[in-house]
Amino acid sequence: MKKGIIVFLMLFTIAGAGAYVYLYQPVTAGVEMATILPRETLLLIRVNEVTENIDAWRSSRLGKALAGMDIESVMAVNNAMPEDIERFTQIKSDITTAIDSAWFEALFSDTAAVAVLPPDVEQFDPDTPESFLNSIILISRPKHPAGLLESLSGMFSTQLNITKEEHGGHTLSRFDIEAGQSAWYAVRDGLLLLALHPAPVVACLSSSVAEDAVLSGHPDFRLLEEDMFRKPGTQGYVFWNSEQTFSKIKDVLTAADLDPLFSAVVDKKIANTYGVKAAGFAAYDDRSTILHKQFVFLVDKEKMLPATARAMSIAPEENRTLEMMPAAPLAYSWQNIYDLKTYWQMSNEAQTLSDEDLTELKDAFRQSVGMEIEEVMEAFGSQFGIVLNDITMGGMFPIPDLAIVAEVRKTDVTDRLVAGLIEKSGMEVNREDVEGTTLTYASIPFVMGLNPAYACKDGFCSLATTRDLVKTILSKPGSNGSLRENPDFKAVDNGLSRENNQIAYIRFAELVGKVQEIIRWGSSFMAMAQPDQAKQTQLIMDKVAIPVMDGLKMYQTIGLRSYITESQVRTDVWIEIDREQP
Repeated sequence: MKKGIIVFLMLFTIAGAGAYVYLYQPVTAGVEMATILPRETLLLIRVNEVTENIDAWRSSRLGKALAGMDIESVMAVNNAMPEDIERFTQIKSDITTAIDSAWFEALFSDTAAVAVLPPDVEQFDPDTPESFLNSIILISRPKHPAGLLESLSGMFSTQLNITKEEHGGHTLSRFDIEAGQSAWYAVRDGLLLLALHPAPVVACLSSSVAEDAVLSGHPDFRLLEEDMFRKPGTQGYVFWNSEQTFSKIKDVLTAADLDPLFSAVVDKKIANTYGVKAAGFAAYDDRSTILHKQFVFLVDKEKMLPATARAMSIAPEENRTLEMMPAAPLAYSWQNIYDLKTYWQMSNEAQTLSDEDLTELKDAFRQSVGMEIEEVMEAFGSQFGIVLNDITMGGMFPIPDLAIVAEVRKTDVTDRLVAGLIEKSGMEVNREDVEGTTLTYASIPFVMGLNPAYACKDGFCSLATTRDLVKTILSKPGSNGSLRENPDFKAVDNGLSRENNQIAYIRFAELVGKVQEIIRWGSSFMAMAQPDQAKQTQLIMDKVAIPVMDGLKMYQTIGLRSYITESQVRTDVWIEIDREQP
């Protein structure tokens, strides 16, 4: 079956040089794919300008790094069977040949999509992957006139044994991929429809032109299309009808007559999705130095379970930890959606733990920290940040310069919590005054550079692996530079410094460089601990890990913001990219 799927995806992509004679006739713009897909379509994944984007990817630093990986050498040194190495080499060659072929250019140079239609509940077997595959359809807009497809098929008729069949009042072309597996295709309005079962093709051929009968007329799709899918520079998008998907999953499992206990668990999981209507994702590239990705969930809070609706009602707010941060951290994240008190209440209301398990948890917490869990949960507020300022190399172990910054409602409770943990650890602590605030810190014997520190100021408590990082957090805004004014941060600050529910900022290229250092350190450590494995480890590093990470450095900086509105959960990601070759 795996072979069949590969052939299915690569179909019509291998041809001789003579194929070019068919490619000179351009096709005029046809109908949109969403206008022939049934309204109840579960998933649509569309890619625009396929070959152009593939070429851009292959010429990028990461694309070249992935193409240059010597996987065969790694397989050989790890004692892979020669036939497995040969099979991998052949698959890699086939994929490259297919992508470079004239037919791939002909069929996928413009637009291609994969859609998942609702399965037939009566025919669906959850234990058989083919049941799911039979609901998938591949759609493309060929470069040459669709009328020539039959002529082109004649070129393959000996190999593929193409025949005509009638299904649902439509004529479909059928061919065998391998023993016991066939594929069907047809053309509508300049679009090629290809599937492993006739039903999806017939559904697209039979779909009405009426707006309320097709996907393009679905209100959720239409909203996301106008908001996301039509922007300039759109590389592709995903539409997921989550409400319909979970409804269909429930129908399939009900028809399968499963164990009642299992069904009850599934029903409970599906209930958590109530009110999540649909989701969209889009990727944009205007060939500037900034890539943009966007995720949107459409929600109906009135249909949600009370606990979920409460979580989805948390308003965006000002990030009060932003001004505390060091000027150039490797990574920083903040959010206001994990209020411990609220989530503890929600967990109890949902009865996620049995009474016995809940009692054990409370007893274990009390024995560990000497306080009641409810008291600790109530002490914290909703804002929470974490910052990785640096990773110090050169010692026995890499030391992360890391801090957690949490909003607190009751600092006396957090002070007692930390004091209790310190007492249990047996560490000797020191205290110093930093701009009117007491900083408590300890030194870890034999670990240079690691001195855990803790302090509270202005409604926030900070716990860090180093004293200097807490001092930076406690210092006056701007006295040690400003993250907000950092050029790297500003490059991706398209709303990160506004009111949000969550943000993230990563100096990705720098972080990857640190990870490379850690990998090299780990490799040296492993070479000493397991000399017999040193050759394999070094080869994996040299042939795979390090080159790929060098390629990843093309992504310089990442910024993310997420916020909740009355009917949506929106996330935007901006990526600063270095398109220059090293």
